[in-house]
Amino acid sequence: MKGKWERLVYIDLFSGSGYASIRGIDRIVQTSPLIALNTPNPFTDFFFSEFESPKMESLKARVNDCYPNRDITYYEGDTNENVLKICEDLEHIHSKYKTLCFCFVDPFSLNLHFDTIKKLSVFNIDFLILLAIHMDYNRNLSLYLSEENEKVSHFLGNTNWREDLKKSPDKQNIVSFLATQYDKKMLNLGYLTPVDKQQIKTGLTNIPLYHLAFYSRHKLGNDFFLKVRHHGESMQLNLF
Repeated sequence: MKGKWERLVYIDLFSGSGYASIRGIDRIVQTSPLIALNTPNPFTDFFFSEFESPKMESLKARVNDCYPNRDITYYEGDTNENVLKICEDLEHIHSKYKTLCFCFVDPFSLNLHFDTIKKLSVFNIDFLILLAIHMDYNRNLSLYLSEENEKVSHFLGNTNWREDLKKSPDKQNIVSFLATQYDKKMLNLGYLTPVDKQQIKTGLTNIPLYHLAFYSRHKLGNDFFLKVRHHGESMQLNLF
């Protein structure tokens, strides 16, 4: 991609503070914003969204210390509300430059509205999404099955998901149902079926936490992702 695009935009919808400790072992690692800022072929623009003010302030301080001259925009608050401002800023860049975007999405729960992804998808953008369907849904199964609860409806962008679940061959495996439904929603936006979709487990207890899914509209994007995945497999396993 080097030299083909005038602007390369990195978007982090749940950016955190830039560092995180790994539970169960005495180790602190850099997280996605600082890793993205340190890539050999750098992005030109960075959009960081974070709900918690202390984490946002820590991230700003760390970025200012190490990368004071980079083009970074911060969005404090709920990502599902910040997305309109993010889209405005993306539109400004897209209107002037040939632009490719990469969006990393790493929520701790199902608090990611599909409408947020849909709004961003109007741009030339690939997504790497950690679908927190194991960790969140398994903990809150009875709550989410309640008709009054809208969390899964927002996550899938589908208020009729309970009826679809009853008709689904995956009705006994709700996690599989949610992962399949998410893929179908992305297909409706013009994205390809994700390749090499991974189930991420905790390193110590081997409990499933996420599905890691890369969504691109182009076969070349999937080919790049497979190369990156296989190259960094050992590092990723160490991280999680």
